[in-house]
Amino acid sequence: MRRKALRIAMTSMALMASMAGFTGCTYPTDLTLVIAGPNQVAIRWSIVPPGTAITGYGILRDGAVVGRADSETTNYVDRNLHPGTPYAYSVEAFDGTQVVKTSSSLATRTAPRGTSVNGCGTVPPGNHVLTADLPAPSSGACLQIGSLTSIDCQGHALPSIDVSSAVGFMVSNCNSVMLSQISNSSLGVFDDNTLISGGTTHQSGFYVTNGANLIIRGNTFSDSPGYEGQTSDSYIGLNTLTLNSDTSEGGAMTSWSGSNNVIDGNIVTNTPDGYIYGYARRDGFDDGIVLDGETGDTVSNNSIANVWDCGIETTGPISGTSIIDNTITHAWECGIGAWWGVSWNHVTVAGNQIVSPAQSMFQFFNNAPASPVDFENNAFTNNVIQDPPGITSASQFMLGSTTSLIARNNVFTQNDFGTSVFPLNFVPVTLAVDGGGNKCSGSNVLRCS
Repeated sequence: MRRKALRIAMTSMALMASMAGFTGCTYPTDLTLVIAGPNQVAIRWSIVPPGTAITGYGILRDGAVVGRADSETTNYVDRNLHPGTPYAYSVEAFDGTQVVKTSSSLATRTAPRGTSVNGCGTVPPGNHVLTADLPAPSSGACLQIGSLTSIDCQGHALPSIDVSSAVGFMVSNCNSVMLSQISNSSLGVFDDNTLISGGTTHQSGFYVTNGANLIIRGNTFSDSPGYEGQTSDSYIGLNTLTLNSDTSEGGAMTSWSGSNNVIDGNIVTNTPDGYIYGYARRDGFDDGIVLDGETGDTVSNNSIANVWDCGIETTGPISGTSIIDNTITHAWECGIGAWWGVSWNHVTVAGNQIVSPAQSMFQFFNNAPASPVDFENNAFTNNVIQDPPGITSASQFMLGSTTSLIARNNVFTQNDFGTSVFPLNFVPVTLAVDGGGNKCSGSNVLRCS
């Protein structure tokens, strides 16, 4: 992969950024500093190549382990550091408890202590700290930041922030954020912030357009509409999203028209029980995670509960994507599904657990018969629905009603589809290949055990 490096020396901020995405070839190589503020350092490295027996990473600061990451996570934000202090980082890959490889060391230095910000306005390049809660402005965002800028809110309230055309930025430790917008920006970190509702209409939220190489990590969305992003080569992980309102919302996390994003380790939940109320009330988040026209993504290790439609739903063409090791509980319609654009190509769905109650593990329909469907070369392996009492519908793959249809070479292996009064159907029957070991109550293609 051709790489570009951005090296900028500043008296107020130490920054070195890499334009590489999360698609690497060996491990753990390309250890790179994303940005260093006065109290935080963000680093990233290459992803584990497919088929490598790596279960996670250990992050070392000055030779001592300070953090862990799973195999899909290729970044780390080290917090609570001292301003203007040198540190050395390395990353070790391990299989179980055995370290199999350690990266070379990366030396860096935190930035000097930031200058104070105590009012709304445009923040100049450099490192800054918020010294007071800021009021909501009558219009626009409270703070506007651009390139080579970091702001640590130190737990103070920041009602809204706009990051525009920025290369190299960090926003951290902000509270009561009602609106965050990131546009045309890259090499940035949005970390350890708390987002809240902007009112009864839930018009606020977190929006990214035309982003790249972003780390959106460890944030809390408290009764907030959630995350919506158009970005590539980015990490959206370890965030917690909770919606308590009776107002119907869209997906908690939506990633659209991007590529090579990792959505990992997030916790999504509605307060109302999604299975009990379902379509009768439609409270809170519709879906947990939505992929819309994405390529090369990894959706992994997410915990999704109480959504009234599906835990994970896709729209538009999806290719080269892995949906693995997610846990979905109390989803009214299904665990994983698609019906508005059901073209999948080289998608891996593996190790997902749909926890009772839920109506079905998978639901795939074509609600746009005039649109072509290309559903081929996908793998469904070791997915389980935990036999909910009183389940009434089975997983369905019904793609037959379209003017242009390719449906072939989709392999189903070692899945547990639970019990149902209806059979597991595939239309057309050429859609599915029986890889063996599937448990189901009956099927027009698979041999059920």
